[in-house]
Amino acid sequence: GTATPSAAAAQAPPKAKPSTYFVKVDVKDFYDHEDLASDAPSPAGATFSPSFGKEESEERHEEKPERIKDIVYAEVKTVLDVCSALQAHDFDYRIRQQLHAFHTSGGRARVREAMQLVRMSTQQKLRSSVKNWPAYLLALLRRFEQEAASNDRQARAQQRVANA
Repeated sequence: GTATPSAAAAQAPPKAKPSTYFVKVDVKDFYDHEDLASDAPSPAGATFSPSFGKEESEERHEEKPERIKDIVYAEVKTVLDVCSALQAHDFDYRIRQQLHAFHTSGGRARVREAMQLVRMSTQQKLRSSVKNWPAYLLALLRRFEQEAASNDRQARAQQRVANA
């Protein structure tokens, strides 16, 4: 026949309890040396410091290669220091993505060349003279990309002629 609601509930497997547990851990457990543990940031006033513990980590580990993100940020920062019209938020994700692509194709030198073009093009401009800075910067970088691609094609063609 038909199952009653109480019979169906008796046949259903019991619901599993969530397996999430919170454990209070002392910050000192994460540091090898007592002197580092005393310098550990408190969770209440936690701030990010890229140089925290750097001297000690360099002694114990080989130096890690620089991330492309850090290289792009450093190049953007150098241009921001020189050009008063530019602001950090002008370098939105599209600009940073384009600079990342330049690094992939030509290394830090290509990123530096692109940022040099941005610096030269924006150094004499007033902030009010450009309506949409991210779009303007993207247009500059795309123009740089087209010129660089054209120069690369010409160099390859000249190399083929020289090898023939």
